[in-house]
Amino acid sequence: MPRFARPRHVAALLLVACFSAGCTSFGDGPGPVGPAPIRSAHPVTMTLLDFEVRSARTQAAGEIGWDVSVDYTSMFQLRAENGTTVSFDGEWTRVEFDLRFGITDRLEVFAAVPILYTSSGFLDATIEGYHDLFDFNQDGRDENPRDQFAAEISKNGTVAWRLEEDRLGFGDVPVGLAFAAVREDDVAPGVLLRGAVEIPVGRESAGFGNGELDVGIGVVVEKTLGPITATLGGDWAWVGRPRSMDGTGVDLEDFGAAFAHVEVGITDALRGLVGLDYTGQSLRGLDVREGTRDQLMLSIGGALRIGERTAVRFDFTEDLIGDVSPDFTARLGISVGF
Repeated sequence: MPRFARPRHVAALLLVACFSAGCTSFGDGPGPVGPAPIRSAHPVTMTLLDFEVRSARTQAAGEIGWDVSVDYTSMFQLRAENGTTVSFDGEWTRVEFDLRFGITDRLEVFAAVPILYTSSGFLDATIEGYHDLFDFNQDGRDENPRDQFAAEISKNGTVAWRLEEDRLGFGDVPVGLAFAAVREDDVAPGVLLRGAVEIPVGRESAGFGNGELDVGIGVVVEKTLGPITATLGGDWAWVGRPRSMDGTGVDLEDFGAAFAHVEVGITDALRGLVGLDYTGQSLRGLDVREGTRDQLMLSIGGALRIGERTAVRFDFTEDLIGDVSPDFTARLGISVGF
């Protein structure tokens, strides 16, 4: 059975989320600034087309919007069973530049350029203490040397995938179109359709890309009621397999993702952000639970409007299903023109 977060774990996180989202005070403000552009930080999923969380709003004709976010992720998973070895022990920084341009008031072109840096990191002791504080399972993290790096999948002694340590490089670049099929009004929610291709820019041999052209489609639905904005979405991606997996018995298959995010106005400038993010498992052929479980993450944070169309954000993400997702991701970002 999957190791889900215990009820008291979820309760503690939701209590933090409640205060972060402003359960005691609300502000009408000039409108939503979120949701945060979250995507999975799993090292294999990062090589695939995985749509980021976004709103159903598009740029006006001729207008440009951009976002820069910095994600710092720590992950620990070590498992060797049934001839399969999965090693994910390390930390990585992902800087992403997102750009959107309104072709018309309803049609938008978007692109994202990710840059990744991998390292053994420094957060193991901090995360062990954080897990102890909330009584989270350490999954063996506290029984192994701290601040090490290993990111590799092998089967029957053959390496199928590897992420190199102390490397800096570009990831694959998604480019796509978003169409506001329904504009939100007093009754109807906003509905956005999107599609994208991911161009294989990342170096496959270093684990920064899959070397294939991925394709995906998705839908976003959004509704604002007073100070609360709810955003739901679902996506599907058709992905390619890196050459390193050929003949190993390990494969990548198409996968789906979904999200549900809520933004709450605390003051005119401050917004609380809470979200759930589900990512289906794309790995196949691994006889260990790290290669068979889907990902489910809880994100908690806030956004501060510092200009009419400028906001800064901070959030952190915790896994709700163990032995598959990164343990922790902290994220800082700024958006202009969204």
